[in-house]
Amino acid sequence: MKKICVFIIIFVTFIVTIVLNNTIVNAMSETKTNIYPYFGKDGAYINIIVITNATDIAGSADITLYEQDGDVFTATIAIAAHRIYLSMLRYIDWVSTNPSAVMGDSRGHVLVSSNLTLNGLAMITNPSTGESISYIPSREEDINESVD
Repeated sequence: MKKICVFIIIFVTFIVTIVLNNTIVNAMSETKTNIYPYFGKDGAYINIIVITNATDIAGSADITLYEQDGDVFTATIAIAAHRIYLSMLRYIDWVSTNPSAVMGDSRGHVLVSSNLTLNGLAMITNPSTGESISYIPSREEDINESVD
């Protein structure tokens, strides 16, 4: 009887471990997107993006800037576990498929996609007028749920 109980405990532990590992792998394989809905025109405004990784796993995030004039810029950043990435938009190493695109010549919005669950903050200020605003980005899945 004792051997059967030990076998059952080991078997249940094995099954629970497999289920938990599959849950973690599935959660990590889903891409999550944060939406930063507004950044001002560079020069007039200082645009700062903060991306927070509160997870135990280091990873990367794909950042896409869509400007109102049609320009699109992309960048990939590394982000360590339990750390933040903070940068002015103008200092991100952007890439565009359009060689005549000028980053910051128009206001726009940013999408940050990753398999990590990331949080963040945007800070925008106009030094000449003293105007400033900060906001927390929305998660794409939260917006889609509220529309459905």
